[in-house]
Amino acid sequence: HRFSWLIQLSREEIINWFSPIWQIWLSDYGREFSGWAWHPYTVAERLINVLTYSEIFGLPGPRNATIDSLCQHGEVILKNLEYFGERNTGNHLVNNGRGLFIAGCLLEHKRWADAGALILTNEANRLFLASGAAREGSTHYQLLITKWYLECYLISLRFSRSEAESLKLITEKALSCCQAMALKGGFPLIGDVSPDCNPDYLE
Repeated sequence: HRFSWLIQLSREEIINWFSPIWQIWLSDYGREFSGWAWHPYTVAERLINVLTYSEIFGLPGPRNATIDSLCQHGEVILKNLEYFGERNTGNHLVNNGRGLFIAGCLLEHKRWADAGALILTNEANRLFLASGAAREGSTHYQLLITKWYLECYLISLRFSRSEAESLKLITEKALSCCQAMALKGGFPLIGDVSPDCNPDYLE
């Protein structure tokens, strides 16, 4: 449902399979906005992946049905934001914002982009310590969330968004901690990250 498998395909395979599989997905799941296929995290992932590969290979057909569906994606995210209170909201809300921001920029949907930018900038304090280390204490999430912010920062530059500077500062702090976590044998599989992101502690 997330179409993240696209990254594993060769150019020829994408050309041959992207549109046919998308058409099957539209037929089977594109009309009822419920169930796991329409969970907001999955919707954000699918929306970004389909748009990213569409920029390279063109929109998968049928064109009008595809455009209609993609326009529904952002609305589904907005109506189902994964906010569960001050203590119980995890990283999914930021991914909701990422989906809205990237899609809003690419589709020129200002309301989505503005909402996504607000989520991304506001939620950074919940997700990261002052050092830029992820509060969840996981190297996996450190890398994943940093990647999200880096993607959004690059999009903000491309579309001359006013949030570019804020996203740059968030991304730079997060990246600095990624560097500190890169040990000689690679990244540790378990978190347990120092709040100050001290490289000596990590060794």
